[in-house]
Amino acid sequence: MEATKSPCIHSSIHSGKEPKKGKKMKIIIQLVILITTLFGRNVSAQTLNGMATGNYAGIAGLNFNPASIVDSRFKFDLNIASAQYFFNNNYLVADPLIFARRKLHKDPYNSSYPAVKEDLLKPIVPSPTGVVRARQNAEFQLPLSFMLTTGKRSAIAVNLRNRYELLVDNLNPQTAGMFYNELNDPKMFGVAMNNDGFSTRFMNWQELGFTYGRVLMNANKHFFKAAVTAKWMGGNAAGFIQSDDLSVSFSDQHTMSLSSPKIQYFRTARADVDLFTRRELFSNLEDQSLGFDAGIVYEFRGRIGNFKYTDEDYKSRLRRDKNKYTLRLGVALNDVGL
Repeated sequence: MEATKSPCIHSSIHSGKEPKKGKKMKIIIQLVILITTLFGRNVSAQTLNGMATGNYAGIAGLNFNPASIVDSRFKFDLNIASAQYFFNNNYLVADPLIFARRKLHKDPYNSSYPAVKEDLLKPIVPSPTGVVRARQNAEFQLPLSFMLTTGKRSAIAVNLRNRYELLVDNLNPQTAGMFYNELNDPKMFGVAMNNDGFSTRFMNWQELGFTYGRVLMNANKHFFKAAVTAKWMGGNAAGFIQSDDLSVSFSDQHTMSLSSPKIQYFRTARADVDLFTRRELFSNLEDQSLGFDAGIVYEFRGRIGNFKYTDEDYKSRLRRDKNKYTLRLGVALNDVGL
């Protein structure tokens, strides 16, 4: 599973019709099977995907598509605190309850790597794609991020986030196995392992964004809305290692040899291992830049007459508390740097 850097394009299609419970569950299962079959080898999880779409997403939908805050069912939505963590790889299968039950914080797993290996992890041998890939990212939406509906046709939002990402690509499965076995696999001592195209990179940064969105068209059955986010981005640290022709070997558990005609390496001045446990958000800036997100959403409102009512002045009005779309299509361009 590959992770792509900015710009990223996301799209979503939703149905506004709500079938009965049994029929709805059957449709969901069929869609999951279809999507997994067609695209399962290429897709990646989206940010807060379970709650980041639709007109009830509030501030949570901002990072998925900035236009989601326009025509929201909320007048005001304030984030107290939220966080997400994502990890995937094609080498290890993990117990799905590791994080839900916080097993790594409990005995014996908090102090025994052999116990973690024995009970919680299982390697896939050989790797399905011939090389090992892994991705880890975390995001913290900071307190007081908010969205505000400023009228029937407009909305604004302020968003503060800290983000982290680590990628490993084209790692030889045998090399991954040595690290998994704590560099103690005697049958692999002295074996040259080819890691062509190996790369690893990480980045930690924060964002402060201001979003303005507006309804572009509201013509009976056709509805368009759009929004743009201007962002300040402050980088805490970053680094990468890459080699097109890398050979790795271990003489013993304590000696590793690397051989390559060219290894590209870079790190920012204060990037270190402690970064993974330390979050000095605004006192560790190494660089800063500007960027933007942009999004547009189209709704086809084929049953718009079902959502009208007559007010006390005998004027026909639309209910703002209801989703009115039969079909909803959104496209966003996210994380574009200037």
